[in-house]
Amino acid sequence: MLFVLMMMTGLAVVVAGGVAVGGGAVWLARSRSGGGPPLLAAPVDRPLKGARAGDVVEIGASTWIVAGRVDFLEQGSARAALGLVDGAARRWLYIQEGDRQRLWLLEDAPGLTFEARPADTLSVGEVGYKLEAMGEASASVEGSLDPSRQGGQIGYYHFKGFGDHVLVVERWGRDYKSMTGRQLQAGSATLLPAGQVG
Repeated sequence: MLFVLMMMTGLAVVVAGGVAVGGGAVWLARSRSGGGPPLLAAPVDRPLKGARAGDVVEIGASTWIVAGRVDFLEQGSARAALGLVDGAARRWLYIQEGDRQRLWLLEDAPGLTFEARPADTLSVGEVGYKLEAMGEASASVEGSLDPSRQGGQIGYYHFKGFGDHVLVVERWGRDYKSMTGRQLQAGSATLLPAGQVG
């Protein structure tokens, strides 16, 4: 059985029967004509942080296609944000690797606007947030993402709420972008790279 996942950008990811994931390697198998044994593509050893446009990311029971990515570089420290799509749904998966993987699954919050630097404490609905980190980073953008995110020098403000609640505010030029969401458990997102069917 063959499944094809399509993106709005025209990219396609083909996933065939016989998918096994282990140790960062993905094997996609398809049956030979005549009912012979399956052909296996070469394994891929690529971390989640290395996802590219057209890849698939599984988070729990949800499957997302990577539309693009933003890479942040700050004084030698690097992190990434993947732009994920599933039909009309859009999310951002923020990834920071270090002693342990840090994952945030965020959604744009267009109703939360700022004209200047946000305060150190914020309330959104019933959730209160406290500023945890702020700074400047160099951002590079790849793929089909929000056209107002054009890369260059950006400012960021990371807030921590109760439990696993997180809030991110970024300054892109004169525009402030707000996102709210949750911190995920390390290892809870799985990368299925595109183009692995022979």
